[in-house]
Amino acid sequence: MERVVKFLKEAEVYYLATVEAYPSLKSMYVADDENTQVFYFKNAKATISAFTHAPEVITFQ
Repeated sequence: MERVVKFLKEAEVYYLATVEAYPSLKSMYVADDENTQVFYFKNAKATISAFTHAPEVITFQ
């Protein structure tokens, strides 16, 4: 669960940075509106890929 909380916090930080970089998005997106969903995965594996670092594999138990 700690990794999920960490991932959600990182997503929030990324969102806020994106909105700061593109102020026009503020009128369309709000972090706590009902336009965003969080899913809970059990017995699954996710690979987070980016150009800036090696892929990170998250296993949900």
